[in-house]
Amino acid sequence: MSHQKVHEEILDLIENSRGELMTQIMKITNEKNPKLGLKFATVNKYYQELLKFYDPKDILIIGVPLDGGFVTIKAQNYASDNLKHADENYYSSKPKEVIDRLQGVYYSVTVTIMITRKK
Repeated sequence: MSHQKVHEEILDLIENSRGELMTQIMKITNEKNPKLGLKFATVNKYYQELLKFYDPKDILIIGVPLDGGFVTIKAQNYASDNLKHADENYYSSKPKEVIDRLQGVYYSVTVTIMITRKK
């Protein structure tokens, strides 16, 4: 399995009235070829790297599948150190060839980190 490089783009940094960073919103894409999307394994590895610095309940991950729409890959109340295929319900009504081609691949992923807990 080839390793995908991730391109990070900071979309927003939200500070409180004291100037302390409270929320960071990033968009990640496939650095080499964004049109090919990010594989689920790459998103999972990225999430595991975030866990070294942030509490899992402070992380929200939303994926944009290659066919459009939005899929919650990691909700804030999910605290495991390994993501599961969150898009299985999204694709359950699609034909098998669509599932095989698109499930687990995201055009981009938005990662929101609420900086409320220190690790």
